[in-house]
Amino acid sequence: MRSLEVSERTVRFSVMVFSILGVGVLFLMANFTDVEEVPISGLSDHEGEMISTRGMVVGHHLRSSGSSRLLLVDNGTTVEVYIERSDLKMDPGQTVKVKGDVFETGGSYSITLQSDNGLEKLEGSEPVPFEKDLKPWTPVDFEGIIASTSGSGWSEVKMTIVVELETGPFFLSMETMYGYSDIRSGDTIHVGGLTWDDGTVHCYGEFSLELLFRPESATSSLLSVLDRLSNSPADIPTGKMDLRGYLKYEPTYTSLYISDEPQGSSVSIKVTIPEKDPLIHMGDLISLVNTTFFWDPNGLRYVLMSEHVEVIASHGPWYLKMDNLDHGLSSYENAEAVIEGDVISGSDRRYLVDGDSRVELRWDLEIPMGGERTFLGIVRMDHLNNTYYLDITEEIG
Repeated sequence: MRSLEVSERTVRFSVMVFSILGVGVLFLMANFTDVEEVPISGLSDHEGEMISTRGMVVGHHLRSSGSSRLLLVDNGTTVEVYIERSDLKMDPGQTVKVKGDVFETGGSYSITLQSDNGLEKLEGSEPVPFEKDLKPWTPVDFEGIIASTSGSGWSEVKMTIVVELETGPFFLSMETMYGYSDIRSGDTIHVGGLTWDDGTVHCYGEFSLELLFRPESATSSLLSVLDRLSNSPADIPTGKMDLRGYLKYEPTYTSLYISDEPQGSSVSIKVTIPEKDPLIHMGDLISLVNTTFFWDPNGLRYVLMSEHVEVIASHGPWYLKMDNLDHGLSSYENAEAVIEGDVISGSDRRYLVDGDSRVELRWDLEIPMGGERTFLGIVRMDHLNNTYYLDITEEIG
């Protein structure tokens, strides 16, 4: 019985040892068995397979669930790497080799790793301050002021930031994913990312952007801001402002032009707003809330971007004298107007005339002939016939 007891312990010990060895062998096979190494650009030919690939880290996003994401780039081709259990932090510019399974989702390919064991750090490049004409895929580390941004959140965001170089301010285009979730125009931020082959900088993950400073909103005179812009463009305000001004033209979608005078002075500036506001019209005195300057690369000029518009005083319809319309109705396009004159007909159309000036009238109702009449309507453009007309809403009087 004694020898039987020893033998039983020996068997149990042997089973335990071989079990451990088996797990170890499986671990070694899973992590050190050679698999085919393919470039990132060739992943589409290996869907569902385990492969290895290498690339430079653009950025790293840690998730609360304990998993993480890496964005790798190699010769301009990128891939997202999902690591199911991870606690590593990877800096931009670090070159890594990963081994995992290739998956396809919505036409794009990704790689999934079970843990950090499937990731091997190779050589790395130290980040450098941003300069113009850096080579693509150079890791950079710098500060700048956001001039404009397409939005905020965890999705892809495009922005323009002002970077102070030795040669002066430089407007740099950037793209970021899974970055700081609340970025706005006027913010001073710290950036870590990679230069791209199109001259932009790309960032990825919450470690790529850091908010350093956010200016408080201030109230400023539109005229003083425009004077400052014309006299010293390099010294424009970088923070948010609350401005007042008059709409020079009837708004076009999300673009406005404001001036410092009710009738629209020769000095004006373009303003973009988040969405079209049907309550603002030409001549209205408006307040632009949380407004910042940004550079329009297409128009090669500074414009304003405002987060919100409020009407302080509504102008109402424009009372137009036709003999004063030296340039026609073009500057009143889409504005509400009141015009008076005599109604005549010509070529199956109705016109309002005053001396040598005339305006075409259009109305769903029959337009009465003869005598002086006053109409309220919207000035519109007939693009087919290249002419302006008054789209009548009602007859006054």
